[in-house]
Amino acid sequence: MSRGLHAILPPIEVVAGSIANSDPLCPEEWDEGLENRLKYNANGTLKTEIIKAPFVQIPLGVTEDRLLGSVDVEESVKYGTTVFQPGLLADAHRGVLYVDEINLLDEGISNLLLNVLTEGVNVVEREGISFRHPCKPLLIATYNPEEGSVREHLLDRIAINLSADVPMEFEDRVSAVDLAIQFQEKSKQVFQSVEEGTDSAKTQIIFAREYLKEVSISRDQLKYLVMEALRGGCQGHRAELYASKVARSLAALEGRDKVGVDDLKKAVSIFFDCF
Repeated sequence: MSRGLHAILPPIEVVAGSIANSDPLCPEEWDEGLENRLKYNANGTLKTEIIKAPFVQIPLGVTEDRLLGSVDVEESVKYGTTVFQPGLLADAHRGVLYVDEINLLDEGISNLLLNVLTEGVNVVEREGISFRHPCKPLLIATYNPEEGSVREHLLDRIAINLSADVPMEFEDRVSAVDLAIQFQEKSKQVFQSVEEGTDSAKTQIIFAREYLKEVSISRDQLKYLVMEALRGGCQGHRAELYASKVARSLAALEGRDKVGVDDLKKAVSIFFDCF
């Protein structure tokens, strides 16, 4: 699923020389010192690059230095000054950050990950360096409840919690097996068969990101979400906050500037089963 979601993410434009995929339209979020490394085209415009949205997987045995970043000893010796070596979180900014079996992730690493994702910024202060860069990836994680539960404070930051144990209809199972067999034998043809749909989804997301800025949700609609959250016994406000974001996103995907009834119902069906 994580690879499938990553496949429909459109390419991103980044500032040339950025170590954290900085957005040229958001200079307030650029990684520290980037303004001193800017490059310009012959016509005086800022030099940027179009890259594929990153996909970064955090291994269970990841170290703090590998996750957050550390001192690049070789480069530091070469240039006679402390040089920062970006970690996985820098690579993941504006892309997908994937954790398999997140419930088995070291507690200390989980806490570091949680702090960065909550703030949207990774601040590294150690060994004579002080560096900060943006970190706002799409976090996708899996876990097996039989191997241990996810820590509550981490699960609380995950918007959607879906179960893979939902029974499938007979025809759906047949289709899934058929597609798996085709992929094993003719993977290239399978990719080609979904290429048009994938490109269409990427285009739709690009437009939706622009439409989202104008999508509004009324106070009465917010009241409806709060009432549903109370009815479902949800603690805190994250359920209705996430639900309102999804309702607006659904409207944006269809090019509308106002949230509709169906958007609210879909958001409720997704979120209030998770909290």
